[in-house]
Amino acid sequence: MRLRDHAFQVILTAALWLGCAALTGCGGSAAAGASGDVREAAEAGGNGQEETETAVEAAETEAAETETAETEAAETETAETAADGETETGTETAEPDGDEQQESSLVPAPEPLTVWAWDQGYAIAAMKEAEAFYRKDHPGFALDIIEKSPEEIKKALLTAGSAGDSSLLPDILLLPDDDFILCVKRCPTLFTDLTRSGIDYDQFVPEKVSRTRRKGINYGIPFDLGTVCAAYRTDILREAGLTIDDMTDLTWEEWIEKGRRVLDNTGHPMIAVREGSADLLVMMLQSKGLSLYNKEGKVSLADNEELRRCILLYRDALQQGVIMQVKDDKAYRAAVNDGTAAGIIGGSGTLSIVMAAQKQTGLWAVTNMPRVEESKEAGYYADLGGSSWAITVECRQLSAAEDFFRNTFGGSVRFYETLLPVTGTISAYLPTRESTVYGMPREFFGGQSVYALLNDFAARVTYVKTVRRESEVRACLGSAVLSVINEGTDVGTALETAQTAARFLTE
Repeated sequence: MRLRDHAFQVILTAALWLGCAALTGCGGSAAAGASGDVREAAEAGGNGQEETETAVEAAETEAAETETAETEAAETETAETAADGETETGTETAEPDGDEQQESSLVPAPEPLTVWAWDQGYAIAAMKEAEAFYRKDHPGFALDIIEKSPEEIKKALLTAGSAGDSSLLPDILLLPDDDFILCVKRCPTLFTDLTRSGIDYDQFVPEKVSRTRRKGINYGIPFDLGTVCAAYRTDILREAGLTIDDMTDLTWEEWIEKGRRVLDNTGHPMIAVREGSADLLVMMLQSKGLSLYNKEGKVSLADNEELRRCILLYRDALQQGVIMQVKDDKAYRAAVNDGTAAGIIGGSGTLSIVMAAQKQTGLWAVTNMPRVEESKEAGYYADLGGSSWAITVECRQLSAAEDFFRNTFGGSVRFYETLLPVTGTISAYLPTRESTVYGMPREFFGGQSVYALLNDFAARVTYVKTVRRESEVRACLGSAVLSVINEGTDVGTALETAQTAARFLTE
């Protein structure tokens, strides 16, 4: 099959799957699933191509015809929401109180606010903690939290936007930062303008806020940062004659060498990765202040020498058994919790996976990620991207919802201090960096002050601009990596195919 035909099949499948059905949840399962579908389509070919192309073209045509009307409706809705926000909150910007909830005379919501989110051990647990925290001063307040995957939430939004019917949406939902602005752009009338909600966005990491802001309007409430860290089982390291200090400030080449030592002495690979996920490569690039795009904001895969170097390092680690591939998120979690893998590298949210195995209390320690050698710009710090909350247009109790967020995720250090031992969430709320609670030793991590360490990592990250359709580009890269690892495809050829597909989707 010619390269152009192969790339076209990749394009069609990626567009249909990602546009209608779906990232990296806590870091990458959506992208992994997407790249798996892309590969299947590339292998299948056949008569389904014409039907897929027709469906994609029809969907894109419908989106194009309705975008102008949606934008006009969004402007009207923005004005109405802003006026409503001034009337109900009585202020444009609330001063964060730090240790105490902001005063509120609002009557608690008479009906539970519905919430869509994913991950029982992380985002859903965080929302339950927020509900309990807020209810202390607002008796009768309640949430109805429904578990839905990132793909299901995105699909519901795009379907509602296309049909012009938002009646099935919840009051509140969670979206990966990589998909947030894409959904706002495609369905602007489904999101509430929170610019005048009383949340002081100047108190958050600016790069985080930018991921949910469009044309000067804030549509999201920041949840977490995706600060990258490495965590290892200290008992497994000890069997190989290593300590956590030996795993700190390493190059990837040094990390692979020590990983071989661990594998040879204990039989444990260092980490597991989801098959088809590009997350580790994105982390490696970002530690150098780079991304999958060039300075002009154009997709840069085939002509990205640093990406090529990262793929070669990744392939070497897989071939030596230092990294193991697993099929899906369930297998990924199992590899961490059952002791198959000696460690984990990912966004700080992945520590909730580690802490799910309470029988391993005291056996884990955290340090920084390795850096790419031969690069003066390379560091040991990156951010994989987190997620943010949104209030939909279907929320009929806007005052209650905004007050809830002002006093929890949107403006309370005390709330984040309460949340910390439950989920290990590293907040984008800047005042938390002065909290003494973050500096407390954590028994699970052998008395290490893990969250002070992660806050320090977060402050050292060189953030890169998130570009629209980031998840689609990651899916194309994930497909290329699968081809290189599983089929022995030349790296350059695989990246050329991914480049063609990604540019079609984004330009």
